[in-house]
Amino acid sequence: MRKLFSLFLLLTVNLQLHAQTNEASLVSPLINQYQSDETMLNRKYTLKQSEEYFMRMERFYTDWRKQLKALPFNKLTVNERVDYILLKRDIRSDSANLQQQYTAFKTSIFTFAFC
Repeated sequence: MRKLFSLFLLLTVNLQLHAQTNEASLVSPLINQYQSDETMLNRKYTLKQSEEYFMRMERFYTDWRKQLKALPFNKLTVNERVDYILLKRDIRSDSANLQQQYTAFKTSIFTFAFC
């Protein structure tokens, strides 16, 4: 009886661990979509030093922030929460880098090369 109980306990723990590693994630497809969309936009705008590029990319990051806010963070698993936080950090970082580039663009837009 004791061996049977130990075997049952071992199988239960093993199944729970297996279920946790194979569960479908809400955030993983969003990460892939974010990376794909950002790559596509960077390919579309070959001239990155333009007002149109900066406005479009800022709208892109704003839309993604809204999409993340729509997710039910409290209902996410621990792994999904980690993915959520990392994606949010990436969006914030990419947006900050864009703002720095835009500031540099604005300060150099009226400079002319003297030859």
